[in-house]
Amino acid sequence: MKELAAPFNSSDIQPTHDGFQCVSIQKILDRLDQVIGCLNYSIETIATEITDRVIYKTVRITIYYDDGSICCCKDGDGGSMFIFQKTGEENDEKDVKTPGNTNASACSEAIKQAARKLRIGVDVYNNNCLIGDAMGDREILPGRKVTGQVEEFKISFLSDFTRCGGAYQAKVKTQDGEACTLHIWHEDIERLRNMGLLGDLAERAKTLSKAKLRGVYKIYEDRYPQIIFKEVAHE
Repeated sequence: MKELAAPFNSSDIQPTHDGFQCVSIQKILDRLDQVIGCLNYSIETIATEITDRVIYKTVRITIYYDDGSICCCKDGDGGSMFIFQKTGEENDEKDVKTPGNTNASACSEAIKQAARKLRIGVDVYNNNCLIGDAMGDREILPGRKVTGQVEEFKISFLSDFTRCGGAYQAKVKTQDGEACTLHIWHEDIERLRNMGLLGDLAERAKTLSKAKLRGVYKIYEDRYPQIIFKEVAHE
């Protein structure tokens, strides 16, 4: 694990367009080859979902002992948006969907997420957390306590819902002014749908409106404030 988590060389780290850092998928695979051995692990796609604009992938990295028995499995989720290009025809407002390398990009992102669970690239992840803090992307109020209890929140949506593995997420701000991620697990989405409440919540997110709900406040990986949805609160 120490070898897997070893920091990457500065020459292996690349800047992204939004000021963060990344490591290419080939560097991730090279680390697996060097530490685990190219014949001692496998990567398989276990789920694919295609929407009008995005391909979502879930991949699994399986590591084997020398006798062929399984050591461990780690799953990761990733997605990539389709590239849209104008048709070029006059008065034609429609776009042509061109997958390009969208499938490969989604797989790469999913592999990176699974590899991070093996501590590969954790140094780059920590660097990005510091960069994000410096940019002011996250604000954790010093007075907020993580109790693990269900609380009532009045929130304002800052973004529409996005799919993330088996959950839905949206950026929100609480009545105290704290920026958080609202996290709704798939089973709760189904429950909301069956109760006829999903449409209203989705519309509020789409229009960046306010909502009242009950959930559990937590800090994910010691840095990311989240509200784990439990139920819709009565207005």
